[in-house]
Amino acid sequence: MIGFGIALIAINANIVEVKVRYDETCFEQASCTITVPVPETMKEPIFVYYQINNFYQNHRRYINSRSSTQLAGEVPSTAAEIKKVKEDCAPVATNEDMGITVDMNGAAVQPGDIAIPCGLIAKSVFTDSYALFESDGTTVVTINPKNIAWPSDRENKFKNPTTAKTGQWADIEDEHFIVWMRTAGLPDFRKLWGRVETEMKAGDYKVTITNSYSVKEFEGEKWFVLSTTGPFGGKNNFLAISYLAVGGVCIVVAIFFFIRWRQYSKKNL
Repeated sequence: MIGFGIALIAINANIVEVKVRYDETCFEQASCTITVPVPETMKEPIFVYYQINNFYQNHRRYINSRSSTQLAGEVPSTAAEIKKVKEDCAPVATNEDMGITVDMNGAAVQPGDIAIPCGLIAKSVFTDSYALFESDGTTVVTINPKNIAWPSDRENKFKNPTTAKTGQWADIEDEHFIVWMRTAGLPDFRKLWGRVETEMKAGDYKVTITNSYSVKEFEGEKWFVLSTTGPFGGKNNFLAISYLAVGGVCIVVAIFFFIRWRQYSKKNL
């Protein structure tokens, strides 16, 4: 364990990670620009995350408020099916519950109809977006949003309705939406936004943020994160420290039992 912990520390030392909190800087601004200082060259692929703190996606009622059949593209047609979707998405099932007045095409929706998609997770979907630029503020650094969700989710679990998208307020097949729907286990979490597939030299980069997601209601924080990865993913000092701590405890316990064994052996001589 100690050996593996030391190896993880060495791996983490080669991972470049930059994160900037922006909810305070961009407070109540529809759009804002922040500076992201990159201290050293970052090799591709570079992963772009958003981090939210103090948001409890692991709350039981929150996790259960979704309809798997609806997210898979099935449209309820019978009274029993409609009732089941409403029960699954409770307490946010209808357009009125969601606060939705128009669909993706700009057409008005019926307040009492089932929202597509429905549920607390869909209602709270992250809506900020990012544009990354070189230090000159004009040269675009492309962020690729493709293949950021799990293949099993993209291919099997999230499909738009097979019928016309009338009444549908969000694209269920959008990968940013799919990533959000896979709930986090801890109140401070990161979710993948995209990848930069070119090398980023050291310097100050600009990020223009479409700032539409409020964290004020739950006293949260929003961070923009850039990170390279190692064989075990992103930087994780907690895991390395855990291995070192458990390994150290094992050594102390082994020494204690060795001493007790020696004392017991001498008494029996």
